Amino acid sequence: MDKKQQKATSDKSVVQEIALRGTESRQRDKKKENMLNAMESNLGHISDSCRAAGIGRQTHYLWMGKDKNYAERIYNLGERQIDTVESKLFTLIEKGNVIATIFYLKTKGRARGYEESTTITGVNGTPLIPAPIYPPEITVKILRNGTPPTETDTDTDEHYTPGNTTIRRTGGNI
Repeated sequence: MDKKQQKATSDKSVVQEIALRGTESRQRDKKKENMLNAMESNLGHISDSCRAAGIGRQTHYLWMGKDKNYAERIYNLGERQIDTVESKLFTLIEKGNVIATIFYLKTKGRARGYEESTTITGVNGTPLIPAPIYPPEITVKILRNGTPPTETDTDTDEHYTPGNTTIRRTGGNI
């Protein structure tokens, strides 16, 4: 093959590769559109939408990370769904639905004091489980040779402070 034929063959393969990439891109765009339509039909449920569009969840998340336009359209779909639910909530409130009204005030009226909190206490407001009370220091008499120490035997006192694993000895000979 001479240089002209090689160049023509090379040019032809480049054109074929570009055409192939264009076909793959169009197929991927069609799958993205199918996924967006499936998300709308399945009320944003990702697994069901992926199954309907014939793609894996990982592909959806890959597109979300790489394709800003796709991610924005998915986000806007979610925002439209929230708008729809809010309008249904307002319809219920207008009809006098007390539960819907309370829900709205608990979520949107917090700044005006509409919030719910629960405080659990014991009798007369005391803590439910009292904190343990430890004396700051405990003196323990140590037996020597099986006999209790005498009054004058102060060198057998040892001090133990709770939470501290070391025992220190005071005094002299034991």
